Amino acid sequence: MTVPPRIASTLGGITICAAVVLFFIGFWGLGMFLQVAIVSMLPLFALGCAEFSAVRERTSYSVGLLALLAFGSFVTNLMLLRFIFNINSLEQALIAWGAFATVVAYRYGLRLLLAIGLLLLIAYAAAEFNAAFGYPWFEFGERPELVAVLGALVFCAPIVVRHPHHQDFPPVYRLVGAIVFFLCMLLGSYLPLGYQRGERLYGFVGLLTSAVATWLGITQHWNSLVNISATAFTIFLFLFLLLFDSWVLFLAAIGAPGIAIAMVLMLKRLRGRMARKGVLP
Repeated sequence: MTVPPRIASTLGGITICAAVVLFFIGFWGLGMFLQVAIVSMLPLFALGCAEFSAVRERTSYSVGLLALLAFGSFVTNLMLLRFIFNINSLEQALIAWGAFATVVAYRYGLRLLLAIGLLLLIAYAAAEFNAAFGYPWFEFGERPELVAVLGALVFCAPIVVRHPHHQDFPPVYRLVGAIVFFLCMLLGSYLPLGYQRGERLYGFVGLLTSAVATWLGITQHWNSLVNISATAFTIFLFLFLLLFDSWVLFLAAIGAPGIAIAMVLMLKRLRGRMARKGVLP
């Protein structure tokens, strides 16, 4: 079985990043000046190699590997500098990591780094909102409403921000935004509605939005969105039915997958009809 080059380069980049981190952990006993110099030069060196490879190579596999190495080195850089200088504000590193990953992704057209950068920027925005209201910044996951709004904004970003030079980036925005939004709906509500009412409200919202997203993905030929939305619809349908009575467990276990499959088949049939009428290509 042959591993696709893109997957192999991604796994190679992740492995090299892990090796860099383990190297610093295992052999970190130098003076402070050398420590700062090493951790500061390694991301720049990796970026220089990535730029050289982008100019010389036609494929992006080696560029992706070197860019992942640069990102992993940059993350390690800030973590070690935080340890050396006893800096407690870790949430500020989220925006630096997110901005670095996003800029490198746009420079070399790397979708994986773009997804990582968007997730980090969402986490930073939610953490800053939490800190502004006096809550610990790392508890932003306990208040999923804001994160859901940020996910929706990321999903809609390609409508406003065009990508003439990176036409494969809008699906990344939509996929990251949809995953973040659906995960927030699964976490439940922390609004003062009571536990059961909140769970039912968010379950209904997740069920409705996942159905709309599946329909939208089919009509617009967004296959990745169709896959994630159909999966989310099945999960929300199963959980939504369980919120009412315990006897629904058996019916939900049998009926939810069937309903989800029927919905996907119905939407595919609708897409075929629209294609025959010339509405879709």
